[in-house]
Amino acid sequence: MTKKKYGKPKSVIIISTFCVLIAVFIIGYGIGLIIANGSDKSQANNEIVDLSKKNTEQISEGNNNLDKENTETHEDNKSLDKKDNVSNEDDKNTKQQLDDTKSGQDQSNKDIDVSKLTTKEIWDIYNEGNRLYKQGNYEKALPKLEKSYEIKPDSNLMPWITYQLGNCYKELNDNANALVYFKKVIKNYPSSQFVASAERMIKAIESR
Repeated sequence: MTKKKYGKPKSVIIISTFCVLIAVFIIGYGIGLIIANGSDKSQANNEIVDLSKKNTEQISEGNNNLDKENTETHEDNKSLDKKDNVSNEDDKNTKQQLDDTKSGQDQSNKDIDVSKLTTKEIWDIYNEGNRLYKQGNYEKALPKLEKSYEIKPDSNLMPWITYQLGNCYKELNDNANALVYFKKVIKNYPSSQFVASAERMIKAIESR
């Protein structure tokens, strides 16, 4: 009696195929999760790198702005220092010019040789002093009037010049010299019209 050959049952093949498909699905799903996780991690890392880069750029930009502001402040301070230096130099130059002018005027008055002055020059000195006096510029009028008092341009003017000198000293708060010239008006020119004014000035000074 011969043995009959039988093939594998169909159910076994179907089950085997189904198991293979499940295994493939599970493996594929696992690989997908791994890839997805890797992608998420990579994306997260990229986002962190981008955020860090952005923060770094913002900090760098902020530092650049601060450096720019500090530079502008420094330039402003340099400009102010330069202006202050220029202002100080101008003040020094102005003071020096005034000192030189005053020194030159004093020296000019000392160097005048009265005997060599012409009539016009004598009157020019007095007229300049009288003009400055009437303008209230007593400090500049004083040396001109003192020279006029010395050179005596006109005897009729001497009471007036003497009184002017007294008033110049009074306005410059030099009461001692003011009294000297007011008293000269009274003593040397008792009949002049300036005697009464000189007396009033003397009383005003002595009553202080």
